[in-house]
Amino acid sequence: MTDARPRRSAAPAGRALFTTGLFLCWDGSFEIQLEGQDPVVLKAGGLFVVPRGMRHRPVADKTAHVLLIEHPDTKQYGRGSSATCT
Repeated sequence: MTDARPRRSAAPAGRALFTTGLFLCWDGSFEIQLEGQDPVVLKAGGLFVVPRGMRHRPVADKTAHVLLIEHPDTKQYGRGSSATCT
């Protein structure tokens, strides 16, 4: 399990290029920002699968416990520290 980072220090955006990523909110709540779409808000028990090729970034106002399942070859923090979703 990982913690979704507080909004002020959100992880850079990533992209699910060849596979999908699965987020399960175990405790708390957070949102997944998606490029060109409204963010998805997950609360405890919520599940979201990031579509292949979708640029995304999880952010949280408070600590949230999250189970993230992705392909082992997926780079953990996207392609660069300045990537954003707008």
